[in-house]
Amino acid sequence: MLIPVSILAVFIGGLIQSAFGFGFVIFTLPIVAFFMPPTLAVPTLLTLATFNTALVAAKSRASLQLRRIWPLIPAGIIGIPLGTFILLYANTNFIKILIGAATFLFALALIEFRSPAKKEKLGMVVSGFASGILQGSIGMSGPPVILYFSNQAMSKKPFRANLIYYFLILNILTLCGYMITGIFTKQVVTNSLILLPALILGTLAGMAIFKRTDEKLFRKFIVAFLVVMGILTIFSGLKIV
Repeated sequence: MLIPVSILAVFIGGLIQSAFGFGFVIFTLPIVAFFMPPTLAVPTLLTLATFNTALVAAKSRASLQLRRIWPLIPAGIIGIPLGTFILLYANTNFIKILIGAATFLFALALIEFRSPAKKEKLGMVVSGFASGILQGSIGMSGPPVILYFSNQAMSKKPFRANLIYYFLILNILTLCGYMITGIFTKQVVTNSLILLPALILGTLAGMAIFKRTDEKLFRKFIVAFLVVMGILTIFSGLKIV
């Protein structure tokens, strides 16, 4: 069931994703999942997120640091099949609660201190694998890599570009897995087409906002968003929202 609330959520989610490089599924899933089952909401939102990241990726290519983030990609890919299995057979509400709690606690920790990892490649492998599992299970690949990049004090443009390209690769591969397993259905396509105009408008608005955002405000938003994201994910798992 698609109602104006879902359309508004997709618009705001598209704005956040294109402005900051993350946040679309994280913001919209707790809202949209209230009106449809996770096996329909997750592939629908992931389809829209893929479209959004593809649009923004073209404009962010100059800031991409592929050599720095390459360990994330294979680690994330390995985690996707396990996450897809979880979506099909496990209790996703319990998983959401764990994800939300961890995200919330780590975000609070970032307010007090930041300690960049000395073994950056190892940190990326761990966060990438966790991200892949979350991507396949509930479409939320963001928390582990956002927390990791934020802890590494990466500047605004590379932060956004690296996330966008990483998410684009994982989104495409996850959708392929959904097609193979039958999760991607005609209803997913119909829902995506209905919500697409709201996503496009939100994406264009987010691109304009990004140009006017300074570094300090950008970092404050990241921490604030992680706190809210953690709370919303816990509430979603508890079926409060």
